[in-house]
Amino acid sequence: MSFSYSISASLALAAGLAVSTVAFAASPEPAAPAPAPPAGADRVTNAVAEFAGIDKITGRIITFDVYIDET
Repeated sequence: MSFSYSISASLALAAGLAVSTVAFAASPEPAAPAPAPPAGADRVTNAVAEFAGIDKITGRIITFDVYIDET
């Protein structure tokens, strides 16, 4: 009797997975494209960018400055 129960439980599980797969396969409507920036928008000029990184040894987060157009 437990054998027939395990078969029916397996079939129910397989049916549930099939239904959930079909539900996730349906893609929603595509999102509206982002609006274009205004034509007269100025670029932000900044000679320095601030980055953050993690030190692999200590596990601390450090911040450092990177100068634009310099190597």
